[in-house]
Amino acid sequence: MAPYYESWKKSGHADVECVECHSVQGVGGWIQLRRDLARMTRVEKSGAQPDLSIEIADEFCLRCHTKAPSIKEGESLIIPHGLHNAAGLDCASCHGGAVHGEAGEGPARMSHDTCTACHEDMIADEESCMKCHKSIDLDETANMIIPHDTHGFMSCGSCHGPQAPPEARQAFEMGHDQCIACHEDLISDPDSCTACHKAPNVTETVDLKIPHGMHVSIPCSQCHGPQLPSEAKAAYAITHSTCLPCHEEEIADPDKCSTCHKTPEVAETAELIIPHNVHAGIECGTCHGPQTPASAKKAWVISHDTCIACHEDEIEDPAACDTCHKTPDVTQTKTLKIPHAVHAGVPCGTCHGPQAPAAAKKAWVISHDTCIACHKKWISSIDACEKCHKTPDINETDEIKIPHALHADMVSCGFCHGPQAPAAAKNEWDMGHDQCSDCHDVEDYDTCEMCHKW
Repeated sequence: MAPYYESWKKSGHADVECVECHSVQGVGGWIQLRRDLARMTRVEKSGAQPDLSIEIADEFCLRCHTKAPSIKEGESLIIPHGLHNAAGLDCASCHGGAVHGEAGEGPARMSHDTCTACHEDMIADEESCMKCHKSIDLDETANMIIPHDTHGFMSCGSCHGPQAPPEARQAFEMGHDQCIACHEDLISDPDSCTACHKAPNVTETVDLKIPHGMHVSIPCSQCHGPQLPSEAKAAYAITHSTCLPCHEEEIADPDKCSTCHKTPEVAETAELIIPHNVHAGIECGTCHGPQTPASAKKAWVISHDTCIACHEDEIEDPAACDTCHKTPDVTQTKTLKIPHAVHAGVPCGTCHGPQAPAAAKKAWVISHDTCIACHKKWISSIDACEKCHKTPDINETDEIKIPHALHADMVSCGFCHGPQAPAAAKNEWDMGHDQCSDCHDVEDYDTCEMCHKW
């Protein structure tokens, strides 16, 4: 019963006793109520969940809301109760969640969801808003200054819609994108934020402690902008770089992370399993820092080096990779085709290890030597290079100008880089004039700079 009790305490009926809505008046009603409570107690003690789907008849509501049937409109809505009563709707059809919400979650206010079962066409049509909504003289909300009378020449859906059923399940979230068509000058000007935004009393977000009251002397745009049209399509991301000019000392000190960062509940990322609660006894900076100004410009990259002080045993063991690494769905890298799903039966360490401490200091470099045990035939064949290698867009190396695009249609990979037979695969094929002399006159000393960089 606890969730229902808590919901009732938060509702507009908190001063109404339970018996006033859940029992019939008179001695008979009182006796039936005691029987129902005793039954629910027995069920609850047995470990089961009592059936709490109790229907409230209109007669209970009308004890207090005597004028409800004659209501035609409220402060902001046109809702003729007589028409709804004539259509066979009882009070609970629209107001059923006003006290306990769904399964004790609530209380729930009326919204488009309440009305969409019967009025889907009206809710989906932005020209029909005024059939229910009265002309609002709203000037501001909790966070925004939005004088609706100034916008009276526009249709409601220009800012609030379209409110088709899928969108009606959640209030249409307004952002700069809704306003930019008419107010590009305001949004582009960091000194004009307060034309619409009220001074915020935000002290924290889901992840961060950011007391805005302490930052009121700073222009909004210093942290949140500039909100030019292109940036308005995505929220301006606040990072260490945003805060660095004023908070360099805190960012450089790994003991002060909690000054701004709230204790995270992260259990995993897109690629890694990292339960932060298990690491709660370790300073944030041990893994995520030190966030000195230089490194603060780029998120600290966690690698084997970060974890090796505590997890050397797991990193050394190629069979323990999945302790931290999630099963990857990688199919290719920048230069190679490596469908990991096809290799799922091979231990990670076969290609990526062994990640002993010495090797962990540098990412394991995959080469022909890594693949030759299983793919000897491919590596030996100059016609099979493209099975793994993607067509490169290389134009030059540190010493040589070699535009691969010019050579792609004329010669096979192995013509210059192979054959990569097992013996040759142990050592990178050393290119020289011999590889190029068939096509290029390497004896002309006046043309050296065509290939060789100075």
